[in-house]
Amino acid sequence: MIDNPSDQNSRWSTAGNSQSQFLTLRLEQPAIVGTILFGKYHKGHICNLKEFRVYCGQTEDSMVEVLLSGLRNDEEPEVFPVRHLVAPGVLLPSRFIKIVPVTAWGASFSYSIWYLRFGGVADPGFVSRALAAFSLHRERLSLALCLKHLRQRHLDEPFNALLRSCPFSFEHPLLSRLHEDLVTKGDFAATELLLENAASLNLFDDYIRTCPCK
Repeated sequence: MIDNPSDQNSRWSTAGNSQSQFLTLRLEQPAIVGTILFGKYHKGHICNLKEFRVYCGQTEDSMVEVLLSGLRNDEEPEVFPVRHLVAPGVLLPSRFIKIVPVTAWGASFSYSIWYLRFGGVADPGFVSRALAAFSLHRERLSLALCLKHLRQRHLDEPFNALLRSCPFSFEHPLLSRLHEDLVTKGDFAATELLLENAASLNLFDDYIRTCPCK
């Protein structure tokens, strides 16, 4: 895309205001996207994106939402940081970037994107290591979901067989014990004692700090 803010035709524009329309960009090589810059027309415009979503991923059918935001209706370009971590220490390598308009500044008007520029890391060695870590993360997540499904359906034999061959810890031992006491045994006294012990170890503090006082 060319940044030509004085040219009315220098933009990607939709045919209407349907939210089924989107723009997908393919990077020349996988990268870790950290920022996205939106250029604008040389003055405020009714087709500027008042709200939009951004998705990133390795394939077009498997993408992660990395940003929900909106533009000011003026002529100043805006830079947004995008989410590039999917888990602690696990980066999101991207080959495709999808931008979905939600609303424009003008009611019932089409959406326009004037210019885009992305910032991040495209070093092949760094991205290759990130890809390996991301693939391992997806494998662990898939196995964890399978284990969760089997346990919820009380399929104990396949659950235990998969758990024995699982190359990582399925969950914290405290959670396993909680499930055993509460769900399997229905032992409410043991469950209360377990929760009291967890509270004494300050395991609920992080969650409590995120809860507003009422």
